[in-house]
Amino acid sequence: MSTKVNLEFVDVLGMPLENDRVTVDIFSLDNLIHRQAAVRLPDPALGQTKVSIQVDDVPVGDYRFQLSSRNYQTLQFFFPLTAGGVNTRLEPVVFPVEPAQVSDVAAPPFGNLDPRLQTLLSGSPLTLNGQELAGSDLYDALPPRLKAALLNLFLKSSNTQLGDHSMCFDHLKTLVELDQDRLFATIDAALVEETTASKLFHQVPFDLHKDKPPYVLFDSYKTLDPAGNLQLTFLRKGQAGNEYMVDMDIDEKQGFGHIFEVLNNLVAGLTNPYNVREILMTAQGLRPLYLFEFAKKAVVAAAA
Repeated sequence: MSTKVNLEFVDVLGMPLENDRVTVDIFSLDNLIHRQAAVRLPDPALGQTKVSIQVDDVPVGDYRFQLSSRNYQTLQFFFPLTAGGVNTRLEPVVFPVEPAQVSDVAAPPFGNLDPRLQTLLSGSPLTLNGQELAGSDLYDALPPRLKAALLNLFLKSSNTQLGDHSMCFDHLKTLVELDQDRLFATIDAALVEETTASKLFHQVPFDLHKDKPPYVLFDSYKTLDPAGNLQLTFLRKGQAGNEYMVDMDIDEKQGFGHIFEVLNNLVAGLTNPYNVREILMTAQGLRPLYLFEFAKKAVVAAAA
């Protein structure tokens, strides 16, 4: 006897997956029963997200579903099945991207960026590929992960309000360094004062951060978000004075496994900006400023 399973597959934006198929493995809790179905997905342009799977010879009980695809991370969840019936999971299955499959990002052109970000980039010459660049030249030359990191950091910091009603980003003066997991920028003293007084932040250690001579570390604060925390680590020029720099980053490690039903929640190495994008959208509703482009795009296929 067969049973029908209705599921909905979406990315973090609630859109169809940029994939041609999802492999669904269904295991009994004792692993004695294993069924597999290859679900072919329709062209994403059609906007269809719901699929149905026919599973044969499964007794009534709880099962572990494992979902694998090319462009997204492997997921798992537990779901009860009724033999010979129709089983519908009410909430969509949300697939976070597999960072290794992203070949590029589709980001807005420089002229369409928020004027505050344009101003920061225009006044911040950085050396990239042996050339000193600023403004649109710098922005256009950024490799995908650096551009994604910049847009993530702007998105989060420009949506984090301080007690004086300014946003964290408003206090950045000159961009000094941009990495895939953080940026360094000179700031005004008000950012230090407002962050210290803000109820949105709590003080945290800064052992894993680095001095940036002649600036030295002296304090660090992190937002209270359950996931996707903005961390502002402050540096000062010398032991005293009024010249400050911020090391700004967003945490991808805290809470990722609670947001997504990922099979392996092992996060190592540098923070990946593509994971940060998924967290900010899913956990905080901050709509990303760019889309993903994959090395291999989905092909038109018939829905299973």
